[in-house]
Amino acid sequence: QRKGEKMMLEHMVEMDLIKLIGLEVKKSFLYEGSIYLDCKQGIYVLVPVGDCCSICYINNIDGADALNDSEILSIENLELTSNEIDDDHNHEVIEVWGHKIKTTKGYCSIEMRLEHNGYYSGVLDMFKSDEDIPAEATKLVDFY
Repeated sequence: QRKGEKMMLEHMVEMDLIKLIGLEVKKSFLYEGSIYLDCKQGIYVLVPVGDCCSICYINNIDGADALNDSEILSIENLELTSNEIDDDHNHEVIEVWGHKIKTTKGYCSIEMRLEHNGYYSGVLDMFKSDEDIPAEATKLVDFY
């Protein structure tokens, strides 16, 4: 393992979604499959991360507006149907899970997918960014 990879993994493990509680979100954006939260406390990025030989991504978002001009009050895991067989993409397993974020404006549900051969995992990870939100980012909206 290279030094940079080890540092990146340690950084990712250090922060988790629970640390979003209490953040005051001004606006939320989507860029290259990741959610960017422009908060009073700084920029936070929710990024799908898959292990080697797996593909992790955000499949849909419901209630995106709850992540604008609000405070994050709680986060819970969503248990959804999993372990579908994926004949179209040559992966043996599609895992389905998600997160429900409660804010002062309501709820935002983020549904995730992880495609793999049965041996790998993935997460929706979070980190605080030192960089601005990319200019190409678009307003976060519901999508299915």
